[in-house]
Amino acid sequence: MSDIRAIQYLGSKLNLKDTISSTITNLAGKDSVIVDGFAGTGVVGNELKDKFKIISNDIQMYSSLINEVLLDSEMQETAMSLSLSVDIFQSQSYTNNLSVLRGLFKEPCEYEEKVIKEENYYKLALLAESEIFFNNMNFKFQTEDSNYSEINQVYSSVMYLFTDEQIRELRKENGVSMLFTLYYLNGYFSLSQCIEIDSIRRAIEVIPNIKEKKLALFLLLHAVSEATCAVGKQFAQPIRLLGSDGKVKRAASKRTFRDWNVSIRSKMEQMLERLLNETKIAKYENEVYNKDFFDLVEIFSGGDNLIYYLDPPYTIDHYSRFYHVLETLILYDYPDLEVGKLGGHYRLLRGRYRNDRTQSKYSIPSKARFEFEKVFKKISETGASLVLSYSEASGEGRARLITKEELIDLLEENFDTVESYEINHSYRRLNKEELNFSSALTRELLFYGVNNG
Repeated sequence: MSDIRAIQYLGSKLNLKDTISSTITNLAGKDSVIVDGFAGTGVVGNELKDKFKIISNDIQMYSSLINEVLLDSEMQETAMSLSLSVDIFQSQSYTNNLSVLRGLFKEPCEYEEKVIKEENYYKLALLAESEIFFNNMNFKFQTEDSNYSEINQVYSSVMYLFTDEQIRELRKENGVSMLFTLYYLNGYFSLSQCIEIDSIRRAIEVIPNIKEKKLALFLLLHAVSEATCAVGKQFAQPIRLLGSDGKVKRAASKRTFRDWNVSIRSKMEQMLERLLNETKIAKYENEVYNKDFFDLVEIFSGGDNLIYYLDPPYTIDHYSRFYHVLETLILYDYPDLEVGKLGGHYRLLRGRYRNDRTQSKYSIPSKARFEFEKVFKKISETGASLVLSYSEASGEGRARLITKEELIDLLEENFDTVESYEINHSYRRLNKEELNFSSALTRELLFYGVNNG
């Protein structure tokens, strides 16, 4: 059993992986190939990699990286050959970048260190709410508030770095890596953490061995996810430290002090140790893709030995909203950020989202049903089988854009045999009456579709 958790992930099947993997194993033949079509953090593929060949796919780059590392049959050999000390923390790329950024941001770093050391809740809240980040569109509104005058003075010597002109130069010329320092400081991370992340990222870029480079980036991805100061350790938006009444939220501030003190290096080292001790090893040479799922199905058009495992989004929440920072860590491309109108003024959105983040058709009400219909039909035409995860909404949870009844209708239109299972409490097959039962609890369901003969 593998308990590797790369990042904190919405709807993660980590707690259900044993049941899902055993279901797939029971349905599979000895020559079956498992296609993890919406792989995310690769929990299911990682659990099955010692039994079957895995084809992993996700439209997000950070997901592809996670799965490339976890599904590599030589993962442990790569982990043993990578030296974080030599390849990163003693490298010239790391030390030079760190020195340049610490020099540029000397006064802001000293100010931040003093605020954290003294546990000054009010100054911490002002830092977190200052909205100093590229392209400073938002901070100009704060300069009218005398409460931010000290921060304005502390950052005055580096304000030019946050301009559109400077970012355009950084996109063209890669002399210093400072994306996180300019985009995510004083919010998702402390300034010091951002400088560290940028310097590690620069060192990773020059690691000559491609597998070691990807593993190092995986470790940094994990550390960034663990360190972030955001609800659920995701990236929808940084935690607010000031209430609407202007008072400091002490519980949120305590958490920020804690998160801003997290060591990026320590989190990387801890994950590397877990990988070295991992007992589940990939049996085959697996494949990882970064495609729209329908495009992937078209590649494997003659796949009667394929079992597609799908865990697509079912709500209006686009996953890219929660993981845009991780996508940017991989791409490292100094993206433009989304802008919205607030109080008659255009401002950068608080979440600091990429303006080109992926919008899943499965999360668009007018398109979701058609996408499922199209995909089920295409999989059926190839002769492959389908295992589909579905969680029902409960309480005040997000409404599903397609109901289980609609899914069953679509499955029965395209597959000769359709079976349903409940998997979160006791694994059992459901009859029609049980399937239609409404529960106050979230039920995790599995649907299986196959064509006979």
